Amino acid sequence: MTKYSENDIIRGKQILKNGMLAGYVRIAPGKEAFRFIGVVDKEAFKRYSQKRRPGPSSRPMTTSGATRAFNKYYEESPKYKTSRARQAAKTRDQCWDNQEMVDSEKYNRSPHLYDFEGVDDGSQCDSPRKYKDTSKLNHLIKGSQEAKEWHAKMQAAKNNKKGGGKKPVSLKTAVKLLRKYYQDKYEN
Repeated sequence: MTKYSENDIIRGKQILKNGMLAGYVRIAPGKEAFRFIGVVDKEAFKRYSQKRRPGPSSRPMTTSGATRAFNKYYEESPKYKTSRARQAAKTRDQCWDNQEMVDSEKYNRSPHLYDFEGVDDGSQCDSPRKYKDTSKLNHLIKGSQEAKEWHAKMQAAKNNKKGGGKKPVSLKTAVKLLRKYYQDKYEN
């Protein structure tokens, strides 16, 4: 898209009530089009912008509307492959109070990022979980003795899963060993 300047206006130059400069410009030989050029009167533009209707982030939302938005998000979201995973995520969101609490239309756009009072703030669950006291990990200080002990414990568990910390054999090495085995078995 071509950016036009005030010099490109050939006729109909005017400053609109919102502070924008507009007029007819040449877009091709023999063709004209009405275009907005840019903001000229910044004060008028500021006044006009403030008078406009409030956006979704400031309009209030009802609990029933928030419930509809919450259910719609979890029914239509493609990131959950099974109904069980979908239900687990929905329950997790309902029972944890780990997100910013809002009461506006902002919730309608992304209910997975915000909490709405009475919908997914943990009040609907038998034992709501508080985000701040979920785990001892939140209280570990980096470099402390407790953190080092926890790290050593996790490393030991990881090594036990892998077979004592041994590296897995590559496919290339496995093929070589298998060929050598059969060669030794059938030549002798």
